[in-house]
Amino acid sequence: MTLSTRQRAFALAAARALGREAGRFCATQTMAPGDELVRNAAALGGSAPQRRVAEALARPRPSGLDRVDRSWHVPPPRARRDDAATYLRRAAFGHLVSMDDAGAGVLSSRAPSEIERVVSALGRRRVALAFVGAPRAGLAQLCARLGEPHASQLVDEVRAVKASAPQPEAIKAAQRALFRSGEGIEAGRALFFRVGAAWLAPALARDGDELTRAAQRLPRALGQLLLDEAESVSSDGERAAALSLLANGALPTL
Repeated sequence: MTLSTRQRAFALAAARALGREAGRFCATQTMAPGDELVRNAAALGGSAPQRRVAEALARPRPSGLDRVDRSWHVPPPRARRDDAATYLRRAAFGHLVSMDDAGAGVLSSRAPSEIERVVSALGRRRVALAFVGAPRAGLAQLCARLGEPHASQLVDEVRAVKASAPQPEAIKAAQRALFRSGEGIEAGRALFFRVGAAWLAPALARDGDELTRAAQRLPRALGQLLLDEAESVSSDGERAAALSLLANGALPTL
């Protein structure tokens, strides 16, 4: 598993505060599965600290800033003192992660409009899965709330998903996910995006900064919604299914 910038920063802070005890302390934390956080903290707190990692985490202005939607940051005001200028840059850019080409993933490497379409298409697939085998009255009621063209798109998706003979486990997982989303059913693409984000975000959250990178490509309100879904309840099978659809390009866009 690849650690995110937040997880690496946590390991660095632990190493600076605790030295050689950083690894033992991080073993008690739950912010990263497995032993990667512990190994990272132990390496930073040992006799040969990883200076390049520390410098990257302390850098106030992330690389590839032109790829981040402008709603995520405001250029800092000028300051005469160097320490004040550094503080203002960190306040403006400290919440962002690097957008360099080396870290680009399957989703974050796409154009912002395509990211939104892909997440929405993924959500539409999951809603359709939830309604495979459901009474027609239930689907008709949802379609009435969605409006056109989203209602017709969902009906077509249900037919396509049903023809592919999905596994019962996948249908049940989709139904549970839709039930957890509550009664706040938005119209059209808003519902599809939210459901798609809840399916995909927990999987991308385990891939370093990929989730944050993808979110930063979108307008902040939409990107924040994607980030907020990172803690959605999700099984290994659900995460694998979402990543498979994303990687194979098997999702028709809206």
